[in-house]
Amino acid sequence: MNHSKNNWREILPELCSSADETACSLLDKANIISLPENSTVFSQGDACNNYLLVLDGKVKVFTRAENGREILLYRLDKGDSCVLTTSCLFGNNNYPAEGITETAVTALAIPSDQFSNALRESITFREMVFSAFSSHLSDLITLVEEVAFGKIDVRLAKFLLKQ
Repeated sequence: MNHSKNNWREILPELCSSADETACSLLDKANIISLPENSTVFSQGDACNNYLLVLDGKVKVFTRAENGREILLYRLDKGDSCVLTTSCLFGNNNYPAEGITETAVTALAIPSDQFSNALRESITFREMVFSAFSSHLSDLITLVEEVAFGKIDVRLAKFLLKQ
């Protein structure tokens, strides 16, 4: 994975429209980070300092009970952002779950102050963040409904059919 500083423009071209160069200039200042497979992206209780946009690779986001049982909340793929990160940045909260790379990952790390500036100054960036946030939040609500109200045999059958 060889990602140049501005490679994010190829993966997320909608953020660089001629009508809104603010997002481009703000995001060009962000950092590119690389994490190997099975690396911790964030742990439960960690402070949230960066908004991450996955440029390449996969991240699983899950929560773990005291007895060690885990529930997968969602996976992030190329072009995705993390709903928990967005939520933590909005509320200045710590992470309530964990994120681990399933493959090597390259991501655009936007420091929280630049994230706030981009939300305030760029309509395009703001719309992208809120669209991703609402979509991921809907997926999480569906997951909660399935776990809380779904029959175990139906959930097991769906899982096995996906495999």
